[in-house]
Amino acid sequence: MPADLSIFNFGGFSGFSGGTIMSIFFYIGIIILVVGIIGGLVIFLMYLKKYKHKIVVFKKIGNNIQKVAIKRAKRLNVSRAGDYLWFVQGVKKYIPPALIQMGKEEYWYYIRADGEWINFGLKDIDALQKEAGAFFIDTDMRMSRITTERHLRAVFKDEGFWKKYGEMMMMAGFVLIVTVCLIVLFTRLSVLADSINDLASSMRTFYEESEILNELVMSNRNNNVLPTRDINTSTSGLIPV
Repeated sequence: MPADLSIFNFGGFSGFSGGTIMSIFFYIGIIILVVGIIGGLVIFLMYLKKYKHKIVVFKKIGNNIQKVAIKRAKRLNVSRAGDYLWFVQGVKKYIPPALIQMGKEEYWYYIRADGEWINFGLKDIDALQKEAGAFFIDTDMRMSRITTERHLRAVFKDEGFWKKYGEMMMMAGFVLIVTVCLIVLFTRLSVLADSINDLASSMRTFYEESEILNELVMSNRNNNVLPTRDINTSTSGLIPV
């Protein structure tokens, strides 16, 4: 019995070529990537604008004062009269607004032994020395600086071309190689897309021919038309008994 060839209906996508479908998914991926990058950049800029205060935290560890963390804080209004606090992200701590600024939106805090955060700044060392009447001239330090300067001058005086520009040229070569590889990759992807498009065209042609054959078989089945063939009724060549 002839098989029903309607199973070759490829999900109703016979009107689309493989290259078209691949192009659609490619553009959708590019759109999603661009939207994701723009969205992430907008979210990051909004975060920086909201948490614009940079908090540098110091703490005594052993016998030394060390920088232990860098946090960001935002302004949090606590009343309608204009009172506000700072909310430090990460530690979820509310602190009074700092009054001593060490840089652009940068503030230093010291954590005391009781856990309290204290805003502080550096004092003028020269003023403290003058106030104490102490004028330190470190001869050994000056001699060490002069010796170091002479040593560096002798080392870098006859610096060769490759020693001076070798790292830069290696980086440029690496970028060039990566660029060529990307160009070759995209070229191969284009060839692959064309091959998939040809394959899809062949499958579509096969599908159309299968549909035609299926219609012919079903028509013959419905009309009960049997294939005819010539029957040889000649008795020539028979040996009489």
